[in-house]
Amino acid sequence: HILRQLGEEGAAEFAEIRALADDVGMDILRGAYQAAARSFVDYWNGHGAWDELRAEVRTALLRWLPKAPLDFAALIEEPTPISAYRVLCCPVLLLRGEYAPRPSRKIVDELVRLVPCGRAEIVSKAGHMGPITHGEEIAAQIARHDVALEASNNGKNIQRWDKLLAQNYDRWTAASRKKLIIRSLAPFPPQFDPCRAYHFYLSNILNIAFSNLDAHRGCDLKFFQLIVSKRIASL
Repeated sequence: HILRQLGEEGAAEFAEIRALADDVGMDILRGAYQAAARSFVDYWNGHGAWDELRAEVRTALLRWLPKAPLDFAALIEEPTPISAYRVLCCPVLLLRGEYAPRPSRKIVDELVRLVPCGRAEIVSKAGHMGPITHGEEIAAQIARHDVALEASNNGKNIQRWDKLLAQNYDRWTAASRKKLIIRSLAPFPPQFDPCRAYHFYLSNILNIAFSNLDAHRGCDLKFFQLIVSKRIASL
């Protein structure tokens, strides 16, 4: 939706992502699911990426594929005006891969301009799937960002974290036991399915936070950063 609202400034990048959405949608309508999946996967991951996937992974992606046009429509037609990003007063770290597709690069460039305290970092040699392929470096970038905030605020972040812990400990730990699955804490199996990578990437961080709360009620922000960084690095 950011590219759509940029007008001529983002016209080329918007046309590129719109063309991908149209190609995938048309292939799905005519029943060419393999062609649609190849277009989608190769665009985000590089030419030949679809053919390199294991058969069971391709099957899983094909099951998801009919939802792709809905996801494209939701993202492109999101009504939030880009001016809304100007109200984000907190420091924001924007990460993108060195080889990210052109629309992604343009979005990050625009967000850096819009967000008052935003800054961008380029992950060397990473593409669109940087959180999976370069997890250790990205975890380190996030940790450095948080540590810098802590230093700049003279420890106020830790105080806020400790206060939040004290106020929400019982509710958070109860929710973790009810809603979060224990197997997310274990190492990923050899047959890890990339279709669920992003879900696991986020749920692991939450699981780490909740398991840390159970075992270390008085933990500080640095300890939280350390275990999150180590867990992401193991992906």
